[in-house]
Amino acid sequence: MTIRGTLIVLGAALLLTPCADAQTDLTTDECRTIAQAHSSEDLADVEAQLHTSAGIQNIHFIEPKSGVEHRVNATHGYYVGWVDPSVTAATGASIPEDEAVQIVRQTATEHLGKCAEDLEFTVRQIAEEGFRLHGTMPPSGDPPRYGMGPKVNANVRPDGSLSAYTQTIPRPEDAEPAPVAVTAEEAQAIASSDLARDDFALAGEPRLIQHAGEARWALTFTRHAAGREDLG
Repeated sequence: MTIRGTLIVLGAALLLTPCADAQTDLTTDECRTIAQAHSSEDLADVEAQLHTSAGIQNIHFIEPKSGVEHRVNATHGYYVGWVDPSVTAATGASIPEDEAVQIVRQTATEHLGKCAEDLEFTVRQIAEEGFRLHGTMPPSGDPPRYGMGPKVNANVRPDGSLSAYTQTIPRPEDAEPAPVAVTAEEAQAIASSDLARDDFALAGEPRLIQHAGEARWALTFTRHAAGREDLG
């Protein structure tokens, strides 16, 4: 049996590089204008629904006929995406995985521009539900780190229809990368010292990840239970 755990070692403050600048602290009317640009229905009289999480304010507008929900990040000033409850699981043969990726990449390009061409996708296929895709930009900077760019999440039904698309844009204040004070080797030494266990071993390479202005090394350690075969 293999027991896995991930330790996070704080490096130095790192910043994100957006595809394009965005306004911040939008009013409800400004958010409505953004949502309207992506809606096929009139949202003028639609109630604005405020959702706050971790200090981030998102305003949702639901189309009165279709029920499609549009989401706008009011704090950082960009269109987040939509959820379409009318798109349900389909029967019959499914489109191939690479076609699902192309559908989402095309949609991301419409919202993010040319940088969407560099998105790297992980794909999960879930029976009748279709595909769930998560797209991130490849590592960049010196040293290379994940998180410097937009992220995309989408659900594609087996027939190729999109039931949900959302995107996260880096914050405007995170425009330039900052130096990293702790190397991968130092991060591994710190984590190993904190564990102080001979039965733990590093699995894979340390990954430098930046989020919300901080850089952290993510290290996954595997512990092998005595007398049990490693099942991976």
